[in-house]
Amino acid sequence: MALKEVREIRTDDSDGTEGAEPIVIGWGDLHGTVDMTPANRAKIEKLLLPYLDSPGFKKLTKVGNGSSGKKATEATTSGVTRADAPQARAWGVETGFTYVRNGETKTINASGGKLPAELYEAFDAANAAK
Repeated sequence: MALKEVREIRTDDSDGTEGAEPIVIGWGDLHGTVDMTPANRAKIEKLLLPYLDSPGFKKLTKVGNGSSGKKATEATTSGVTRADAPQARAWGVETGFTYVRNGETKTINASGGKLPAELYEAFDAANAAK
């Protein structure tokens, strides 16, 4: 019986160098995964560092692994987190915030329910302006 060996060689998407790793990136409405060697990743990070260190840029963090019962917390550009849901909900109800889902205009339910990402974005923007 003959054995066939299959070996995956990941190459850098920009220059074809072997030893690349998948990196998730996003810019505007574009998000995806590219393969980059550690050296090319370091070049990109060095180029972007002045922007990534700016006060308006926050790192997304997750607390818990989903099975621990802990909820995820995501920092936004104004520093507001999903832990601020009660304040965001109250703000949405108070301001009459509306959003569209499946062609239907909806309002924020004061007594509960899932909050849309649009509410967090608007709440963040309103609080960042203060």
